Amino acid sequence: MPENYNGLGYMNLLGIIFEVKACFQKFRQDSNRSKINILYIEEPEAHTHPQLQYVFIKNIGKLIENEKDNLNVQTIITTHSSHIVSQCKFEDTNFFIKEKDNAQIKSYADLENLYKNEKEVFEFVKKYITLSRAEIFFADKLILIEGDTERILLPTMMERVDNNKNNGKDVPPLLSQNISVLVIGNHAHVLSKLISFLNLKTLVITDIDAKGIKGGKIKNPAEGKITTNGSLKKFFKGKSFKDLRNLGKDKKILSIEVKTEDRGKENVEYKEDPNGNLRIAYQIKEKNSKEESYQATSFEDSFIHLNLEFVQKLADEHGRNAGLKLVKKLKETKFTPYELSSNCIDSKTNFAIGILMYGNNRWQIPKYIEEGLEWIRK
Repeated sequence: MPENYNGLGYMNLLGIIFEVKACFQKFRQDSNRSKINILYIEEPEAHTHPQLQYVFIKNIGKLIENEKDNLNVQTIITTHSSHIVSQCKFEDTNFFIKEKDNAQIKSYADLENLYKNEKEVFEFVKKYITLSRAEIFFADKLILIEGDTERILLPTMMERVDNNKNNGKDVPPLLSQNISVLVIGNHAHVLSKLISFLNLKTLVITDIDAKGIKGGKIKNPAEGKITTNGSLKKFFKGKSFKDLRNLGKDKKILSIEVKTEDRGKENVEYKEDPNGNLRIAYQIKEKNSKEESYQATSFEDSFIHLNLEFVQKLADEHGRNAGLKLVKKLKETKFTPYELSSNCIDSKTNFAIGILMYGNNRWQIPKYIEEGLEWIRK
């Protein structure tokens, strides 16, 4: 092989292909072969670059199809590679899942059955997970987040929670745990059945999304009457906006129960459970360094409330490079953090990058995120 191919796993890939061909040759030559023959390929991703894992799984199926003729061969591939799973047919996939001290085998059919009355939702789950986030199948824990701002800042926030001296050293650091992070907006509830199926400890970081009675604009989220967040409406069914604001952190831990009701209609119930596998985190009333209390509605206005002086300095020194505009307005006391976040953030993505590039960790993590990360760290 050319020297520039070294280290990518080409030799390993070719070796597997030759071995597969050799196996089929043995099947053909064996006159006493069984009526059912099994070709077992164990973890083909070993010592292979991710890009070649894609190549392997895309082509091995065609190779086996062309070789098997009438040999009655069934193929089993075991893998820990999200790259391989992402290129497989979902319906061909089976999962070994640890539940307490036992290993359970669950199939695609089991998952499909959970969503049997939600075909459109199931199609979304299949496409979203297999195309971009197949690592969820190998994760021990899961964090579902609202958007790109949280996605960019989350590793740094996790590191700072790990470095907090008040958090016990007997618990593995967040950054060393097998945690998968997915951006899902305010649609986290559509993954509830998958979370239950995979038995994953899951943290949902979302926005309380305050609105007026008729969905009208507000100047202060504390004036909000309803939440427009679809997931919160599902997780805390029947609770008012005031109830959500006053809900204690322990009451945001839920268990997921998939029920089959009359006429075969399936439903998901969320029950308050201190031992539950699901924790919801959204903005709470919080004091800043000046002892000013404020109820935020999004990550951005929560961050600005807690770190106003930092954001003002960021705007002065870096402006639009840090995703900020209307610098003078940031220094006017008549505006609420909600109004400032709505008018002065030019780009949420650039704002998050600016915080990382120029912030040097001189900023405070919103309490609702910190509490959530401390929970999932345990």
